[in-house]
Amino acid sequence: YRVTGPSGSSIFFPAAGYSHKDSVYNAGLYAMYWQNALYVGYPPDAYCYSFSERMRGNTYYSRNIGLSVRAVKPKAVPAR
Repeated sequence: YRVTGPSGSSIFFPAAGYSHKDSVYNAGLYAMYWQNALYVGYPPDAYCYSFSERMRGNTYYSRNIGLSVRAVKPKAVPAR
């Protein structure tokens, strides 16, 4: 999935699905990416953002499954 922002810049999110133990599930169907926050109601879980052709939104999963991570380099801060 390619997401384009207001500036016209875009970022690509592969629909890699998720892994658990020795298997991969929903590859090619769902993009599932970890966020940087634990689920407050149950700290062994963490928030993620999931999307496919039919849905998108925040949810949470157990941290023992393998979701994708998309590293983003922050804009450089000008030297003073």
